[in-house]
Formats: sequence, structure tokens, C-alpha cells
Amino acid sequence: MLYKRQLGFRWVGVKEPYWEDDSWERAWVVIADRNEDPIMVDTSKPGSPVLARYEMNDFTIIAKSLAEFFEVLTIVIEVTYKKYHGEIMNDDGFEISEKFLDDLRIALGTILDDDTQIENILDYLYEL
Repeated sequence: MLYKRQLGFRWVGVKEPYWEDDSWERAWVVIADRNEDPIMVDTSKPGSPVLARYEMNDFTIIAKSLAEFFEVLTIVIEVTYKKYHGEIMNDDGFEISEKFLDDLRIALGTILDDDTQIENILDYLYEL
């Protein structure tokens, strides 16, 4: 499954045999995506930082390590489901609630010391 996750990023082409994209670093491993926007781990760096790219922008760091990424996911899930019971939209139902985003920023701030990184995570997850 990890090989398949690399299709369209490291491995390109419309059918097998795929070929390796020369612009894709071999140390970059796509571990997930959201709407075909990848979440990638850079295995060449200490701690394996996690980066995300959306809407064909440059990759931005969302976690300084894979372990930190798992902590971030845990916090997002806990705030979303324990505190908000999955109800994160504002009253009109068309946008993410600012109260939810503020609470998530505060919770993420307990493990992250970089506001830019927090905003990168929120931008990726909620297309702010």
C-alpha cells in the first residue's frame, strides 16, 4: 500500500510500468493525502519532518517529526470529537466555526511552539 501511495508523486505514468519522477526526492514518502493533496515525510532529515502540499503550492511543514505529527493528529481528533462531538461548522453550516479553530489553536499550542506551523496545519486540514 505504501508503494501505491507514491503513485502520482514519486512514480508517474498512466499505467504500469510507471517511471520515477526525477524531481521527486527518493527520501520523500507520501503517507496520506486529502483530496489528492499529499502529506509527505522527509526521511532524509532527523526526526522525519512531515510536510503537506495543497492546491499545487509548495510543501509546508506541519510537524517537525513523525512522532509530533501523530501527536498533532491526536489533538485534532480529541478536540473535534471529545469537545465538539464532530460539530465543527458555524451556525449557518457553511464555514468552520472560529470558536473551534481557536480551541484547536490553543490545544495545538500545548505541543507546538510555532504559530506558523499551527496555521499550516489548519490551512491544510480546513482550507482556510
